[in-house]
Amino acid sequence: MAAHELEALFALDPEARYSYFLETVAARGEAWGLHSDGWALLGSETGEDVLPLWPARELAQQCASAFASTLAAPGAPEPAWISRADLVEKLLPSLRRDGVGVAVFPTPDGRGPTPSPARLLEDLGEPTPRSPRPFSPSR
Repeated sequence: MAAHELEALFALDPEARYSYFLETVAARGEAWGLHSDGWALLGSETGEDVLPLWPARELAQQCASAFASTLAAPGAPEPAWISRADLVEKLLPSLRRDGVGVAVFPTPDGRGPTPSPARLLEDLGEPTPRSPRPFSPSR
């Protein structure tokens, strides 16, 4: 993805970025987070830990260096691939169980929609699973 494409996507308003995330995850069957000895979490404006997610590796990479000093993870965060199946069947249910939120397609300054994991599951067209399984990223 070219630099001007990244800039254009980050310039979208939060609602448009959320819609882009949903459409892209559905089309590509993947999402991206940041990982370094565990999932990298951000603090939200309300003080809640949230897992940032992006629809493309390049978008996650762009934010990795911007977030490095504020992420709750040891070491330098790297983009980590998440299949749509693992996202809806394992990761989001685990976040819901653990009381961790989601930041969908945040910008390098950390701004983005923060739906609950249950809401994101619903918006991805998935019912909330009853028995979440532990999740570890694909490497």
